[in-house]
Amino acid sequence: MFPVHFLRKENLNQELYEYLLNIGYPAKAIEFILNAPKIVPGRNIRKKWVRMKEKLLFAIFPEYDI
Repeated sequence: MFPVHFLRKENLNQELYEYLLNIGYPAKAIEFILNAPKIVPGRNIRKKWVRMKEKLLFAIFPEYDI
């Protein structure tokens, strides 16, 4: 198995930046992540399908239940 690192979407940019720093990326190369705007998906998301398809993830992280 490969090591897995989960990032929470509430602080995605900050956590991604810190993770990349920890694995060796130079700060200068990734500092743009800290200022990148949030990407908000459109309203046309099929919540029921996603919930059914990702049942295991929702079981592991119940705080993200939709």
